[in-house]
Amino acid sequence: MLLDFDHHSHTPYSRHSHAEMTVANSLAAAAAKGLKRHVVLEHVPEIGSSERGTPELWYTGKNERWQLDAIAKDLADLTPGLNYPELKVLRGVEVDADPFKLDGSCMLEDFTGIDVVLGSTHLFPGGSAFWFEKIVLPPDQARRVAKSWRDWAIRFVQAGQIDVLAHPGDLIGARQLVPPFNSPETLELFEPLLEAMAEKKVAFELNESLGAKLAPPFRAGYPALVRLAKQAGCRFSVGSDAHAPHNVGRYDWVHLLIKEAALEDGHMWKPDA
Repeated sequence: MLLDFDHHSHTPYSRHSHAEMTVANSLAAAAAKGLKRHVVLEHVPEIGSSERGTPELWYTGKNERWQLDAIAKDLADLTPGLNYPELKVLRGVEVDADPFKLDGSCMLEDFTGIDVVLGSTHLFPGGSAFWFEKIVLPPDQARRVAKSWRDWAIRFVQAGQIDVLAHPGDLIGARQLVPPFNSPETLELFEPLLEAMAEKKVAFELNESLGAKLAPPFRAGYPALVRLAKQAGCRFSVGSDAHAPHNVGRYDWVHLLIKEAALEDGHMWKPDA
């Protein structure tokens, strides 16, 4: 399968991307890779900034659009001299679900000018911790948190504001709150979420960077989750999640997932824009 698109790439406005990952360099990298469609986006709220180092401070970034507006300005400044006629450039956002309300609402209300909305959950339900923080929970509590995340994700999908669920399962998989993704218990946990995604036409993201975040048993079991999503009727979006130019349009693990889940062109999601 030819993956000549990238629906998930960041910029220095994330405050944790490589300094060379400017909008101009991102587009140049996409064109050099022969991509036909490229989504440039940023987190709302920003993730990983020292200024927003606690969930409470992070939450003060609700409805901020400065990073999206900065991307829009860069694209506008580039357009007159842009010489990539084969490359369709779309503006996106990777927006979190509100981890305190847990009602499925987004941390952004104004989607003006945005072509592609990726939905993420970077904080644990209730805003207790970020995804990158190490947490250790007894098995019973871990299962309760995983189920709480699943039910929250369903509400997020059903709210009708997102096009794609970004890196599905990373929050609970990277912290091993569930058995590996190919276990019957974990697949059963995901079934209602995948059914909701298919019903609401929210795409399941195949995210290249997720593979590096998962422990080997979870990485090895992920194709089973992709197969279950296919069986549920989900479409699939593909993104590098690049934070540096050389990773734009780079797919190694994603190609493996596509092969092991026997996905075809007809299973792929395409933005309406």
